[in-house]
Amino acid sequence: MNATHQTGAVENYVLWGGREGYETLLNTDLRQEREQIGRFMQLVVEHKA
Repeated sequence: MNATHQTGAVENYVLWGGREGYETLLNTDLRQEREQIGRFMQLVVEHKA
């Protein structure tokens, strides 16, 4: 992201979570997961600014 941002080569990024490793959501703390993805997205927004 840093190199792309510095060159101005793109205006957007694809954040794909296709390999996050979940086999099932039954034993997952969804509240914690929502908080983590929210924190991650905020970091992405701050980084792009």
